[in-house]
Formats: sequence, structure tokens, C-alpha cells
Amino acid sequence: MWSWRLSAWTFDLAWPVFSGLAQSPLALWWLPEAAWFALPLALVGGFWLLLPRGVPGKPLALLLWLPLLWPDRALPRQGEAELIVLDVGQGLSVLVRTAHHSLLYDMGPSVPDGFDAGQRVGVPALHALGVMWLDMAIVSHGDNDHAGGFPAVARVFPPALALTPEGAPTLPDGRPCLAGSTWQWDGVRFRFLHPPRYFPYLGNNAGCVLRVEARHGAALLAADVDQVVEREIVRQWPEDVRADVVVVAHHGSNGSSDPAFVRATHARYALISAGYANRYHHPGMDAVARWQQSGAWVMTTMDTGAQRVQLGASGIRVQLRRDTQPRLWDAARRDPADRQASVRRKD
Repeated sequence: MWSWRLSAWTFDLAWPVFSGLAQSPLALWWLPEAAWFALPLALVGGFWLLLPRGVPGKPLALLLWLPLLWPDRALPRQGEAELIVLDVGQGLSVLVRTAHHSLLYDMGPSVPDGFDAGQRVGVPALHALGVMWLDMAIVSHGDNDHAGGFPAVARVFPPALALTPEGAPTLPDGRPCLAGSTWQWDGVRFRFLHPPRYFPYLGNNAGCVLRVEARHGAALLAADVDQVVEREIVRQWPEDVRADVVVVAHHGSNGSSDPAFVRATHARYALISAGYANRYHHPGMDAVARWQQSGAWVMTTMDTGAQRVQLGASGIRVQLRRDTQPRLWDAARRDPADRQASVRRKD
């Protein structure tokens, strides 16, 4: 009995140390997502280190751990930009990165005591991409499918600056996004095209429409505005509305993607964030057809997973998560009868 009591006493002495470690930054070390070959190389390196004494080159085995512990983050260079449309189901969340800055545009939906896209998708994705902090967060408008995940993201990645339409309920203390506001990061220019000053908060139609212009291409994030606002943007900003990549408004709803707006963008890629079998039947067939007829590739997150677009010197590169990292348990991919085309294009 005395030995058990001694063990318990020593454990009680060490417990404050363990508690302190659990609360310290050393308790969990987040690493960016590594390439597929990083883990096998690390296992080979570990096996090499455990070989009997006298085996030559053991210090070199540590080099095999570098791809896992220090992966390439594939950051954009000066003047380049990258957009990553996260797969948050029926909602929207887009990470925009330049060489030294990160901006998160919307954070997806959140259901009380249920799925929180900010916690389940946004935060893990930011960790996996090696994001250390957010220079800016934009909540395009107050609807839950765009703003619900903001609290979960902000707890882990407090943004240096938060913007939202004036009067939006989600960020009462956030600075307003105003048409014409412009700034530059690392040679990439950002500009809001909507809403203008004194525009009343009208939910979807008050959404922050953002243009991202790199040296080698431009992207347009259109929030949830409808065709009336799209036509007004074309009238007010005929040059700035042109973009190689468009994150399609309102998840591809037929009430958005005005024909004049679609033509004015001259987009090569139309990205749609929509959830599988959503009750709104997004994306609408008419809206998809308008983008296809304009010559744009149309990609929907329910089919492709996350969509990664790089506006770089070598051109515009698109990586689709389900294509670059397929899963053996993806039943839709394995059954040709049920598989949906991940990329739709005009014939």
C-alpha cells in the first residue's frame, strides 16, 4: 500500500507541470500540410535511426524528416495572388493570399450545437496551409452561410482588421467595406466595387464585392448580390469588372449571374461554392449555362472539393482537391454511374 501512496504523491507533485504544459503553446504544434511523400520518407528516416550502432550515415537520416517538418508552403511571389475556395457546404469561404499577407473572405455557415464551418473547415484549412495570422477578414454580409463561422475563426486567428457592410449584424464594430476603397499588398491591388457609401443594408444586395488584381490576372468575389446590383456594378466599374476568375454570386443562383455582367467579366473560370443536394437547388441550370456560353469553365465545390487558383507569372493554374488528392472511399468517384463531372465547360 505504501508504494501506491508514494506513486500517487509523486504524480500529484508532477500534475501542475503537466497542466502547465497542456496550456502552453508547446502542447500542440501545427505543421502545414506536407507532400504525399513526406511521411514515407520520415518513416524511412526513423527506421534508419533505429538501426544498430555502427550503421553509417545516421545523421543524414534526419534530412529525411525535413519534407514533413518543413514543407513547402507554395506561397505566391511578389505581384502574384492565390485564391482558395474552401468546401464549406452550402456557404462561402475564400482565402486570398499574397507573398506576405492573408485575407479570409467569409467563413461559411454555423449551426447551433451542430456543424460549424469555421471550426471544422476554416481553422484546420488555415493551419494546413501554414497561415500564421489573418491580416484581414471580410464578412461580405450578415447571412449565416457567410458569417456563421466567423467567431470560431476569430478565436484562433484574430484578424488585424475586420470589414463588413455598414449595418450588418455580424460585426457591429467592424469597419465598413465601401466601393472605391483600394489598398495594395505585395504588388497586388484590392478594390471594393460594392456597396457605395450610404447604401442601406439590404442583406444579400449589400454584400462586399471585392476585386483582386495581380500582375498576371484578376479575380472577382461577388458575394450574394443579385442581377440588379450586378448590372449597376457593370455600369459603375466597366473596366474593374473584368476578371479572369469569378467567384460566382449567390452560389450560382438563377437570380444572379446577369447576362451583361457575365459578358463584361470575360471570365475564364467561374467558381461556385454550393453544398451537395442543398434545398435551394444551387447552382441553377440557367446561371451555369450563362457562364458556359460565355466560354468559362464552371466548377462547383460539391463536385471538386476545395478549389485552388494561382494567379502567377506562369499563367493561371487551377487545382481541384478531389483530383489532386483522391480518396479510396470516394464512392461517387468509384461508381461511374453516380459520378458527377467536376468541371463543366461549354461544348
